Amino acid sequence: MHVSCGQAGTHLEGDSIMHRFITLVSLMVCAAVATIVSGPRPVHAANNVIKFGIATPLSGPAAAWGIPHKQATELVFDAINSQGGLEVAGKTYTLEVVAYDHKYVIAEGVATVNRLIAKDAVKYLSILGGAVAKATEEAVNEAGVLTLDVAYAEGLVSP
Repeated sequence: MHVSCGQAGTHLEGDSIMHRFITLVSLMVCAAVATIVSGPRPVHAANNVIKFGIATPLSGPAAAWGIPHKQATELVFDAINSQGGLEVAGKTYTLEVVAYDHKYVIAEGVATVNRLIAKDAVKYLSILGGAVAKATEEAVNEAGVLTLDVAYAEGLVSP
């Protein structure tokens, strides 16, 4: 995001912040993939497809963070899939992103996370937003879903 303001060469610093955010999300997605590959838990996949859910604001005032969250995940997964997929214990899987817009509204966030777990049967999930991550923490834990939250909320992480 580069916004010109009057004189040539003058721009807002938002492009630098967004670049850092996209880099951070990409690294987090790579960490999630590494966890899937090396973790002690079995891989949950139907038809050799690992579904990775994303609950993020794709509209509204926080969309500037949610859209890159989704796009960075898709970019990493497309790169992995274009190289033949993800091999785990001798079996190859295709990675699929299933994303829903929660508009950074807690009730919408709860609904999207519940849909990802119940309808889409995801076992791997990324939530953007501390309020939504905190509101869905119990449902996610009860379902045994591995989450990679891009969030901060008091008490969200506990021993």
